[in-house]
Amino acid sequence: MNRLLLRLIGRELWRGELRAVVLALALSVACVLSVALVADRLQQTLTQGGREFLAGDLQLRSAEPAPQAWLDAAQAQGLSWSQTLVFNSMLFHDQALQLASIKAVGPGYPFYGQLQLEPPAAVSTGRIWLSPELMRLLQIEVGQWVELGDLDLQVAGRVLQTPDEGFSPLLLAPRALIALADAEGSGLLLPGSRLSYRYQFKGPAQTLARWQSQVTPQLGPGQQLVGPGQGEGEGMMSQSLARSERFFRLAALIGLLLGCLAISLAMGRFARRQQDMMALLKVLGARRRALWWLMSGLLLAVALVGGLLGALAGVLLQLGFIQLLGDLLPRDLPPPGHWPFVLGGLLALLATVLLSLWPFLQLLKVPPLRVLRQGLTTGLPDWLGQPLLLLGALLLCWLVTGDGPLTLALLAGLLLVGLVLTLLLRLLLWLLPAGRPGSGRALAVRQLRRQGWRSALQAQVLALPLMLLGLLLGVRQALLSDLWTQLPADAPNRFVLNIAPQDRAPLTRLLAAHGVAEPTYYPVLRGRLTAVNDEPVTQQEGESGREGIHRELTVTWLTDLPAHNRLLAGSWWGPGQGQQVSVEAGVAERLGIRLGDWLSFDLAGQAVRAQVSSLRQVNWQDLQPNFFMIFSPDLFAHQPSTAMAGLHLPPDSGLELAVVRQFPALTLINVDELMAKLQAMSRRIGKALGLMAALITLAGLLVLLVQLQAELARRQPALILMRTLGASARQLKGALRWELLTQGALAGLAAAAGAELALWSSHSLWSPLPWRGMPALWLGLPLTGALLVWLSTAPVVARQLRQALGARLRAF
Repeated sequence: MNRLLLRLIGRELWRGELRAVVLALALSVACVLSVALVADRLQQTLTQGGREFLAGDLQLRSAEPAPQAWLDAAQAQGLSWSQTLVFNSMLFHDQALQLASIKAVGPGYPFYGQLQLEPPAAVSTGRIWLSPELMRLLQIEVGQWVELGDLDLQVAGRVLQTPDEGFSPLLLAPRALIALADAEGSGLLLPGSRLSYRYQFKGPAQTLARWQSQVTPQLGPGQQLVGPGQGEGEGMMSQSLARSERFFRLAALIGLLLGCLAISLAMGRFARRQQDMMALLKVLGARRRALWWLMSGLLLAVALVGGLLGALAGVLLQLGFIQLLGDLLPRDLPPPGHWPFVLGGLLALLATVLLSLWPFLQLLKVPPLRVLRQGLTTGLPDWLGQPLLLLGALLLCWLVTGDGPLTLALLAGLLLVGLVLTLLLRLLLWLLPAGRPGSGRALAVRQLRRQGWRSALQAQVLALPLMLLGLLLGVRQALLSDLWTQLPADAPNRFVLNIAPQDRAPLTRLLAAHGVAEPTYYPVLRGRLTAVNDEPVTQQEGESGREGIHRELTVTWLTDLPAHNRLLAGSWWGPGQGQQVSVEAGVAERLGIRLGDWLSFDLAGQAVRAQVSSLRQVNWQDLQPNFFMIFSPDLFAHQPSTAMAGLHLPPDSGLELAVVRQFPALTLINVDELMAKLQAMSRRIGKALGLMAALITLAGLLVLLVQLQAELARRQPALILMRTLGASARQLKGALRWELLTQGALAGLAAAAGAELALWSSHSLWSPLPWRGMPALWLGLPLTGALLVWLSTAPVVARQLRQALGARLRAF
């Protein structure tokens, strides 16, 4: 039996149906393992640093300076503390200027981790360290001078890494490092500025816990104490990575299900083809234990070979994802742990056993009498194995997602999409023109209609990955091309922040001297929504209670309604009306805010209460300064603040440099650079998702190939009969060719319809722009489907047709 097992492995694993099983298993493992490896390395980046990620044992995060009493209490209890401050500002050297993210650090920073400066030095006043990218943009060398606000600072070297720098793929500016004392003397810390305060604490665990218990009840909106391992849910990095990981896991789940379907189909065909061999072994005296050993060894070989091939492909795919995503990922990702490989091994073993168990049980039940009577079967119908197949799919999907309800929801959603695509394909089959009688196309259409639901189900397997590809292309076009084409010609290309009241008039004169119209100045403050009708709202995601906005807001107060906003409900305030607020309609709908509600805010430490007087529709796509909340001016009559404005500066006019030199406290955000970063990020993500979509398409083609082999084997007697009755080989080849091309084209057509429907229904969730269809999908996806089907199945069709025609003389 051992020799028979080896011969069976050598024959079937590389040439028979088990070759398709191995390929499907490898694709399934590769889909899941590649995503798991990237997710594991990212998760290690977020968590492995522990205290180094915070630069302390405990970190206080706040948009305002921490009360001095908290810091004095910490010091009195024996805790050490240091402070950092992060803000954006303009740096310029000679004729070059650049927006930079400035990190100002105090004495003692960092308590943990390493501050990597080149050359190594202690942070001191009067000096600045620039990132290599910033030095390149400013065209500056070590020892030269750079201007920051009211300061002239000497470049002391390069800052390579700070322990708590985190990561953001949409970081507005490259980094610079200065001493905290220089930040306080730069004249840049104005009311309404976007400042991020961080306080790091170090000390014994019990002392930290005692001080934390004293401070926690006093934390205000926007303040948070973060310990090691608790900051992963914070910031753009973890949130964007979590969303991206979910999408990749969903794509991997689709690839897994298609792979499982291919395994199940190929295993069923293999078992049916080996019935004669099993009956002969029983006649020759093979015992049940020996037969179980034969089948178990075969399954183990399939799982081992498929798992190893999938592991190799998964590692290579993971490297491809990291290469395609590039600078969207943190630098120096740690090596992957062992769990993804354990997951891949379990997946290979379970998929092989669960999806092969019923076909092999049927094979072991073959009666010995089948040697004499070919019509004898096992008596175990195929439909009895469907619950086992469904249970296996559920178990494998749960193993990938780790979430039972999510697995059920995803499977239900995929089944619904599959049902819709199948119904659509059935309708398209009915609408197909019949073609000229006797032609290959007419024979193909007649065969497709005769098979009916079988043809629709076969095409649906390819339609699903093609639909995913269409969704990817549609979202990418809407996020990139549509945004640029629909921007007004005079849309702002610069946002100016930190405009002090005394700078407005001279700034207006400077702009007018260069032919730029006076902008609209929006006074701004930063703060948080704290209550609706005196009911507190949540400040962090996951908290219980009435939902809040979960982040700081930039608010303004105006006498007149902005021209690019439109009232949907209520009325704008007039002279003598006060203590009112206008709310953006989308936020109001999400938070359940209605006209007449009273909203409470904490704005720059000031408690503000206002009544909702109107709801506004905001035109986000024109890139004008827009706000969720606009207040009546009476609430801030004596509140010190800065202003912001949107400008459309002529290209290469030198005006930007003149503005920064005359008003060094201003911060200019280059909208063109930000949009370029968005485009680059979308392109990189699109390439990575395209790689995953290609892998899923391969899985779909493999399923189609296995189905086609089974279908041609089933139709072999019909092909022989048609050839005997006078059908030429050319006619049969033409009919099969047209049948395959039609199936691929119909799959692409259904995928285009499904993608357009999904894009239209979800358009408002990810784009504020008006909906525009994608005519290219209706041409590209059917052509892609037809081409992929023909290229992948033509060799199989030719081989099966030769076998069928060659068997005609022997059959008759």
